[in-house]
Amino acid sequence: MRAGGFDDGGETALNKLPRILTLLLGLLGAGIAAYLTFTHFNIMVDPEFQSGCNLGGSLNCDAVNSSQFSEVMGIPIALVGVAFYLAIAALSILSLLPGQDSPRAPAMIWGLSVLAVFLSACLAFISGAIIGAWCLFCMSLYAVNLALLGASWWGAGLSLKPLVKELDLELRGFYKSPVVYVTLATFL
Repeated sequence: MRAGGFDDGGETALNKLPRILTLLLGLLGAGIAAYLTFTHFNIMVDPEFQSGCNLGGSLNCDAVNSSQFSEVMGIPIALVGVAFYLAIAALSILSLLPGQDSPRAPAMIWGLSVLAVFLSACLAFISGAIIGAWCLFCMSLYAVNLALLGASWWGAGLSLKPLVKELDLELRGFYKSPVVYVTLATFL
């Protein structure tokens, strides 16, 4: 029992902090990605539209958000980002529920964060080397992804080897799911 009569199952607020942080970062990322999605659709519909972060020159969110690299198979990357960050938030909420002391959700968040940091590096390269312009909101998502990586590692409370092993166990179940193969067949 802690002050106020609530039983926290022996878990301290410090142990919950990284999971709360991943939740907040997931919500922040979803909000930024939603703004980028809104901007993307407005740019595509109205070529005269200018976003609030279009400062001209090399700080031109509109150039980045309307480039051929802003979509995958006709779907805006920012919209995929909204779903990604909401999934991070949902996993974070699951890890905060009473009795959820398993490293499964934090390990999945960590794995997704590794992927997000890798994709951020690729997109940063494309922005700088190919498009020649930078988006302030995209760069803020790069920072969110790095923070998610750190917070999820902290939240998992595991060294790298057990964390990778836990993620591998999760992915094996994912690979066995027929839904994965039906989805892949649909896009191919």
